[in-house]
Amino acid sequence: MNHTSPSHARPARAERRGAPTTALVQRERGGLRIVEASNDALSDAQIEEMEALGRRTEPSLERDHIRRHHVRGAPARFYLVYAGDRLVSMQSYATFMFSTPFADRPLPVFRGYLTYKDPDCAARGLTRRMSVRHVRRALGPTWMLQQWAAVGHSANPRVYTQFLRSCAEVYPRIEAGAPPAVVDFVRALTGQAVSPWLVDAGEPHLPARVDITENYAARYATHDPALDQLFFDRGMLERANGRIYLTDRSMFMVCVHRPLAAAKHLLEQRLGLRPTEINR
Repeated sequence: MNHTSPSHARPARAERRGAPTTALVQRERGGLRIVEASNDALSDAQIEEMEALGRRTEPSLERDHIRRHHVRGAPARFYLVYAGDRLVSMQSYATFMFSTPFADRPLPVFRGYLTYKDPDCAARGLTRRMSVRHVRRALGPTWMLQQWAAVGHSANPRVYTQFLRSCAEVYPRIEAGAPPAVVDFVRALTGQAVSPWLVDAGEPHLPARVDITENYAARYATHDPALDQLFFDRGMLERANGRIYLTDRSMFMVCVHRPLAAAKHLLEQRLGLRPTEINR
């Protein structure tokens, strides 16, 4: 993942470097506690909790991975979710005003950097709830009536399905990839070279191969074999000697929110249409 924002992207004021932003603490239903903080407002104790959660989720991570590549990375807003005193989920997002191929004027673009959830946490939908919280925080109560885009980065097919459930317009398409204008947009936003399927060339700070065989069915596989195969075909997942491996490559996923299309998308889901069937 690229952790340095491009110089021509204009971050929102609250996410620019400067004086630390005081952490906000809020309660959620189900006894969850949400802590919001900028990079500079995170305490050493919180960073250690984040490192521990990262290793519980991905044991191959280096001990200081979160501190080096996220806390010291691009200015962002962090959302830490606690069940009691235990950190069970963490996300970070940055907001930019950026030229896109989706509108004639610059749009708010929300870029996700960090997403981890404790495998033992039973709470559902935390990533979506935190992403909605961030969008609402940036755009206000009329966020559903505005046009904006969001960009995530993952090698997990289940993250792609989350994008499909949340957005009417998602790139890359499962069979067609992304149009050249969308590829150029992702390159400009992230500063990385990407393929027509928005797959990067690999992250040097990640292991080249991680064995996920035991966890693949429970944490990676979806109900759509064609979607799962896409991640193998594009080099993010590998099969070798009866094992399944995660590589150092990931896919950028783009959600475009248009109010009318979003309303139609919600109706289609209520009618029981599978998002992966729509986004070929």
